Amino acid sequence: MKAIPHGGVDGIAGRLYAAALVFAYLRRHGKLGKRGPAMERQIRRWLHLLTATQNTDGSWGWFWWKGLASNPTATAYALSALAYLRHIDIALPRNSSQKAVKYLWKSQQKDGLWPVSHIAFWEGKTKRIRWALSARIFYAIASATGKKEKKSKAFQKLRCVLN
Repeated sequence: MKAIPHGGVDGIAGRLYAAALVFAYLRRHGKLGKRGPAMERQIRRWLHLLTATQNTDGSWGWFWWKGLASNPTATAYALSALAYLRHIDIALPRNSSQKAVKYLWKSQQKDGLWPVSHIAFWEGKTKRIRWALSARIFYAIASATGKKEKKSKAFQKLRCVLN
C-alpha cells in the first residue's frame, strides 16, 4: 500500500473531489481569499496523483483487486472526480477523461450493463447490484462527456436499458 499514494483510487479521487467541492463553494461565495492558490495547488497535486495511477487502457483499479487490474467501478469513481474538475473549470491532463470513457464503453457487457464480479463479494451478484453499479457508471460517463457523445448510439442504447 505504501507504493500507492493515499490508498489508491478511492483515497485520491475522494480527496480530490472533496477539495474541489469546497474550492468551488468558497469561490462561488467569494470566500477563497488567501487560501485559494494553496487549495488550487493541492487540487492539482491530487489530480496529478490520480492521473499517474491511470492504467494504459484508460482505467483505474484498486490495489487490493489483482494488483490494480482494470476495474469499471474504480474507473467511474475517478472519472466522476475528473468530470467535476472540468465542470468547475480546472484544466485536466489531455485525454485522461476520454481514455476512461473509452475503457468504460469497452467493458460494458452485451446486455448493456457492467460486470460486478470485482465488487460483488460484499454486495452479492444480484441484478439489483448490476443495475445500481451500471447506473453509477452511466452517470460518470454522462458527467464526463459532451453533447456529441450523448447522441451516440451506445449512449442512447444504455439510456433505453436503464429506463
